[in-house]
Amino acid sequence: MQFTIARYLRDMGHTVSLFLLEEYDHFKPENDTIGKIDGIEIIELNWTSEYFWNVTEAEIEKTFSAYTFLIGSEWAPAFLARINRFLDIYIPIGADLIHYPFNYSTQKSWVFWKWQLKYKSLLQKHGILGCGKTFVNKNGDTNLEIAFEKMGFIQSKRYNFSLPGIYLPDLEQATYDPLFLGIKEKVETLKANGIVCIISPNRVSYTMQGVHNKGTDVLLRGLALLKKQSNREFKLFLVNYGSDVDESKQLIAKLGITDNVEWLPLMPRKLLIPLFKHFDIGFGNLKQEAYLSGISMEMSAMGLPVFQLGAEIPKKTTGVPILPYFKVTSATDIAESLESKLQHKDSIQGAENNWYKQNILEPALIALKLELTMRNKRQNSLIIKLCVLKCRNAFLIVFSPFINRIVNT
Repeated sequence: MQFTIARYLRDMGHTVSLFLLEEYDHFKPENDTIGKIDGIEIIELNWTSEYFWNVTEAEIEKTFSAYTFLIGSEWAPAFLARINRFLDIYIPIGADLIHYPFNYSTQKSWVFWKWQLKYKSLLQKHGILGCGKTFVNKNGDTNLEIAFEKMGFIQSKRYNFSLPGIYLPDLEQATYDPLFLGIKEKVETLKANGIVCIISPNRVSYTMQGVHNKGTDVLLRGLALLKKQSNREFKLFLVNYGSDVDESKQLIAKLGITDNVEWLPLMPRKLLIPLFKHFDIGFGNLKQEAYLSGISMEMSAMGLPVFQLGAEIPKKTTGVPILPYFKVTSATDIAESLESKLQHKDSIQGAENNWYKQNILEPALIALKLELTMRNKRQNSLIIKLCVLKCRNAFLIVFSPFINRIVNT
């Protein structure tokens, strides 16, 4: 997503650098575009959350001193807070807002190593609070909303839609790639033979708790019920990626739908997203309540009908793009909904391609251009709080061994 934003900024005529923090190989820029990466400097930092304190303030200062506008996510707010600097735009990706600012709030701070963990979380919290603006879909994800409320984030600093996650100009280039063409041909052959082709591009995950649980088991059980109750022929395509690939293969065999499932190879977004338009149906998250997640937005941008758990539409919908989708809540619901809809298959329509352009891309780029004309004002109250935190940290470096000894005796 950051690389997508970098390319749109480049197209606006800005000089752009993209810093990578602990990025998975298959999400790196070269896996998000088939074309050349022109006009963007790619810098991979060897900064990790595990060794957060190994990066010195001097190194952080030197790295970003030449930059006038900063956009970031993950632990970027905490790194910058160490040098009393804030992001101009903060883009939460999940855990960095839901967990990182609150992870260690119960740790006893007189033990120095425990205080360091708490200190790191507090830096993340203050770094987020100090950002200029954030772009977040008001999408029914209660975890995000609870985190914002818990930390007292000012609503006026938030846009209720996200920055674009897809760089549209690149997508057509996939049509020349052999892997893309092979999968596309397979899907089109199946469809020509009357087989409904379904894709679930989420990470394969259902045993984990929290935001990483995508509800893959719910989808598999729903399709197993569909197979028992209907003569409808279908093929589900899953991505070979996630924490529960092996568990899912065992569940698929147990449910008797092995012949109905095809595993896609792990592939970059530049090939996966353009494939969406060739499927009949796409499944989004079936565990987290959201009507406009990243996955559903990507499928909708390609015009693919989306089935997902969904959420209640926010009471205040001003500036909130409402994605058309089919809501399913359980395995039984999936089977019944698919059987009902597939009887009139041609009437199942997803969002047209221009929905993404009109409701996500265009307003986001207008807002981004506006923010680029405004610098994040220095927030003195937060700077004071950061200074207090740093003084406490310095105190504990010197005195924690003595305090710890007194407490333990």
